[in-house]
Amino acid sequence: MNAIQSPTQSHALCACDDPAFKAQIAGLQAMTATLNNSARHCEADSIYQNYCFGDGVQVADQDGWEYTTPGDVWTRKVYVETEDSEASQKLNFTIRFGTGDAPEAYAIDSKGNIWGTQE
Repeated sequence: MNAIQSPTQSHALCACDDPAFKAQIAGLQAMTATLNNSARHCEADSIYQNYCFGDGVQVADQDGWEYTTPGDVWTRKVYVETEDSEASQKLNFTIRFGTGDAPEAYAIDSKGNIWGTQE
């Protein structure tokens, strides 16, 4: 004979306690992070391509993107050449993504000088 339990006798069940539910949530979080990083990568590329490093400054080379988790700060090393210099100059190009604000981008050399402007 099956006994019917009263609400006070049964344990409260929560979907969040189910291991399969937890695995689904973890999978969705990973997919969301991947999609966010993919969107940020596209946006970072666009900001970088439209950045003006200054008059007479040409980008000679750049490294790939590096970013922190959750991905709010993206950086890359950029090597630029100027009309009056034979050697290339290494800059750290940084983009700071905010929540709701437009991303802030700047290029800075080892002496702390900012190069160019964000378009």
